[in-house]
Amino acid sequence: FPNLNVILRIYLTLPVSNASGERSFSVMGKIKNFLRSTLGQQKLNSLSLLYIE
Repeated sequence: FPNLNVILRIYLTLPVSNASGERSFSVMGKIKNFLRSTLGQQKLNSLSLLYIE
């Protein structure tokens, strides 16, 4: 089974849950709702990174 090692490595790198991804979208939604009228894409990206980290 030459591909078993590769499959196991891929399997072990998969996240246990997708909570961090959901949290990121939740944060982005909160920031975007709060600053909807004056928020550009670059500012949204910067604020999202600051809030998530």
